[in-house]
Amino acid sequence: MDNSYVGIIKKALPLSISLFAIMSFNIVDSYFLGNVGKQELSAITLVYPLTLIVSCLNFGMSSALNSIVSRFNGKGDHFSMAQQSYSAMLINLLSSIIVIALLIFGGQLLFKILNVPDEVVVQLTQYMDIWVLSVPLIGLPIIMNSALKGSGDTLTPSVLVVGTSLINVFLDYAFIVERVWSDLSPMQGAAMATFIARVIMTASLLFIFHRRFKLDLNGLKKNLSDKKFYSSFFGLAFPSTLIALITPALVTLITSTIAKEGSVSITLFGVTSRVEAMIGVFTISLSGAMAILFGYQCGKGDLSTVIKLKRKGYVLIGIYMIFSILGVYIFSANVADSFNLDKAHFDRFLKLLTLTSLTIGLKGVFSLNSSLFNSVGRPKFSLYQVVAQSCVFLLFYYVFGMNRNSIEGAIHAQLYSFGAVLLLSSFFLNEDMLRKIEAGNITVKGIFKRKFKQAA
Repeated sequence: MDNSYVGIIKKALPLSISLFAIMSFNIVDSYFLGNVGKQELSAITLVYPLTLIVSCLNFGMSSALNSIVSRFNGKGDHFSMAQQSYSAMLINLLSSIIVIALLIFGGQLLFKILNVPDEVVVQLTQYMDIWVLSVPLIGLPIIMNSALKGSGDTLTPSVLVVGTSLINVFLDYAFIVERVWSDLSPMQGAAMATFIARVIMTASLLFIFHRRFKLDLNGLKKNLSDKKFYSSFFGLAFPSTLIALITPALVTLITSTIAKEGSVSITLFGVTSRVEAMIGVFTISLSGAMAILFGYQCGKGDLSTVIKLKRKGYVLIGIYMIFSILGVYIFSANVADSFNLDKAHFDRFLKLLTLTSLTIGLKGVFSLNSSLFNSVGRPKFSLYQVVAQSCVFLLFYYVFGMNRNSIEGAIHAQLYSFGAVLLLSSFFLNEDMLRKIEAGNITVKGIFKRKFKQAA
């Protein structure tokens, strides 16, 4: 694999396109519904934490599978790659069924947790009644994409996802603007467009996946009855899923706090969150590309190259953060107009986006470090890192967010908490320490015990 800057970017760009296309489902819904009315835009904003929870649950599993598949790819064991992938798909399908049941029977409780205003309950319910059917169609493509990417193919998933996102744009326009299905409200039209597009994406991926990874029923049955598979998969997936779910949990907390301030704050937060997602696409994709390269080199036992790759990742994130800040100042007015934001709130919007761009850079480094810990087979270190960041975030959010403007407070809290934890985690990210972590000869508890003894 090409470990140069150009090689890394070539891996990251298809992932960026793919991830942007995935995120475009919600962004396109927001754009069209924002032109229908503010209640519809507020409703789709409140859907965001729920879609984030479902997506992050799946991304936690896909992160584990990506690490497993890339390591088998480094060893040249293609049979195990296929059986691990199909096993992960079955586990993901089962988890999706559980999520659907929770959403159906616990929907009203979720509305209370999110402090949904009375004026948007009808619109939110219309969307959720259809969207809940899409849950398995979110998870399975993510798992299949992860397996394909872990095998080194980042282009095929990107092409499929982009094609599906374009179908979603067409269907959104047809159902929301042109009202070709007159029985559907705008909210129902948006949900139906998402459902149909995801059906097409899942079917296309299943066809390609089956051609790429030959299904061996005997091998699959043997793999599913092997305790080592579960210990390996869940050993990586459980910490990764917890890590992934912490973010939407915090977003839900922020959203429920902001919801108390009224629809104007909800709308402003919703637009800022979507722009943040768009800007952060490259840093997330870079972490995904680096995870493939990290896993491949770890499979070969070459940790010195892993450290060199990590440094190159830091450089690329720094450069991207500078360009994203420039982009905010150039395009923020156009973005505000696209979402019909009131001009009276533009200065606040610009400030929020500038702070968000700085936060995205730190998030990128944070994600890169997590990918590194996962690649050496020690996701618990990623979990410790995320738990520490979350605790520091809650402290800062209480200081800056609860007693002031909630949106600005949330972004400041993210900025400071990521910075503080990155300084601490940098201690673990050298070659000697990684070798000890990979071998299981070092733990966070052991490190702090030695540090306290030295201090004494």
